[in-house]
Amino acid sequence: MKRSWLVLALLLSLGINVGILAVVGLSRTRAPRPVERLFDRSGPPPIERLADRLELEGETRRRFVDEQRRFFASFVELRRELAETRHELRREVGGPSPDRTRIDELLTSSAELTAELDRLFVEHVLQARDILDGRQERIYLGVVERLRQASDGPRPGERPRRRPPPR
Repeated sequence: MKRSWLVLALLLSLGINVGILAVVGLSRTRAPRPVERLFDRSGPPPIERLADRLELEGETRRRFVDEQRRFFASFVELRRELAETRHELRREVGGPSPDRTRIDELLTSSAELTAELDRLFVEHVLQARDILDGRQERIYLGVVERLRQASDGPRPGERPRRRPPPR
């Protein structure tokens, strides 16, 4: 009797381990999703790949790529400033004698930087939409939404989407 339970437990354990290995193996062999391909470091830069995906050519392509480059340069700089401000805020709050005036200054700065990032993003999307035709605009807005989901997570009331494991 005891032996049959042991054999059953071993088979169950073996099945679970094989299942885990299969899931890990399949997750590493799946084709990258379109958004993941934008961040693939092999081949052309992500902005160029996005322009290719939108099938942009000539002056429209040049304007779109230039706008993307300006946006990302500004966006990265603002995100860096915001990260530094938030780091300083955490350090001040967690320090031995927090300075409430300094905390208020950092909170105000954080809120201003966040609002500036939001304005920058909205202006960027509106400018990109002015450059694109209807089909290109739909593709672009789909990419923007997938990037938002990847960075922000689900909206209130949405079920969380599974993110791919880090590589």
